Amino acid sequence: MPAVDSVHEVARAAAGDAGGVYADIDPIVVDLGCRMVRDPPQVLYHPQVLDLIDFGEPVAVLAGLVFGFVGDAAAPARILRRISENLVTGSYLVMSRIGPDPAPPGRLRQQRALELCAQAEMPVTVRSRDQIAGLLPAACDLVAAGVVPVTAWHPDPEDADDLPQWAVLAAVAYTR
Repeated sequence: MPAVDSVHEVARAAAGDAGGVYADIDPIVVDLGCRMVRDPPQVLYHPQVLDLIDFGEPVAVLAGLVFGFVGDAAAPARILRRISENLVTGSYLVMSRIGPDPAPPGRLRQQRALELCAQAEMPVTVRSRDQIAGLLPAACDLVAAGVVPVTAWHPDPEDADDLPQWAVLAAVAYTR
């Protein structure tokens, strides 16, 4: 398997002065991610973020799998709309989500994983392609390819014969 560049390395290859802010499983970053979900402007306009990112220019917000942990009661579409309201035209909103596995053995494995997440007080919401597309703000246009398996986004030619990984779906939206 070829080495995978991090997001900021890919961005810097395209624009040498690109920067990034990460929210991940690290306890500090989890706190930042939770704050982003509760109050997007609090994170987007944090002084340390503003030192790195000029929101007067187009940016990309990569939501990753975080919205899998945001249930319907927390209004994920409203949260994504609040994020997009802070982005200028030409920005991108990217998210990946757990989608239903189409194969019975995959659904069974997925169900077991979801049960473990629920026991760990980390419930995950699985959404269909249409449900994921429905979360995107009205001010955003879904980029060609639509909501597809993450493996369908610029696939490596060496992996062309591999089956799509339907369990993780990706969506990229462009802000108008």
